[in-house]
Amino acid sequence: MPSMNPSAMPPADRPPRTAGQPELVRVDVAARGPLTVPELRRDPVLGRYPLRRLRLPIGATVLPWIVPDAGSVRRQGTWADAVVRGAEPPYWLRPWPAAIALARHLVRARSLAGVRVLDLGCGLGVPGGVAARLGAEVCFADREPDALAFAVANANSHAVATTTITSCRLDWARQLVPSAFDV
Repeated sequence: MPSMNPSAMPPADRPPRTAGQPELVRVDVAARGPLTVPELRRDPVLGRYPLRRLRLPIGATVLPWIVPDAGSVRRQGTWADAVVRGAEPPYWLRPWPAAIALARHLVRARSLAGVRVLDLGCGLGVPGGVAARLGAEVCFADREPDALAFAVANANSHAVATTTITSCRLDWARQLVPSAFDV
C-alpha cells in the first residue's frame, strides 16, 4: 500500500500546500512535575481564564490537570457573541469522556517510547499528555490556540525528559497535518 504521508510522496503527487498551511512548533520539554494553579495564573495566555485543578484517574494513578473553570467561563458569557455570529462554542474547555477513556487505554501500553502520537482536536490534551508521560513523541493539533496552550502546558508537566512535544494550530477540515504519525 502506498504511503499516505504527504512528505513521502513524489512532488507531483503531493497535495498542494495552501497559504497558511500549518507548521509544527516544537516545545522545550521541562519534565518538571505537575503544575500548580498559581504558576499558571502567571502565564499570559492561561492566566486569562479562571483556573482549577482536576484529578483525573488514569490507570493506577491520579493525574493533576490544570483546566479553565468551564462553569465560570460559561457564566461570563464572553464567547456567546461569537457563537451567535456562527462560531462554535468553546467545546475544548472540559476534558471529554472519550478523551479520558482513550488516555486510560493508552496507559495500558506502559511505554510508548519512540511512538509518534497525534492528538487531533486535542482540546485540553489528556490523551496526548498521557502519551507524553509514557515517552511518546506527541503532536497536539487544534484550531483553538488557547486549547493548544493548555494541552502543551499540562503535557509538559507530565512528560519524561526524552519526550518530544510539538503543537500545530490547524482546522483539520481544511488543512493537512504536516507530518506522519503512528497513532
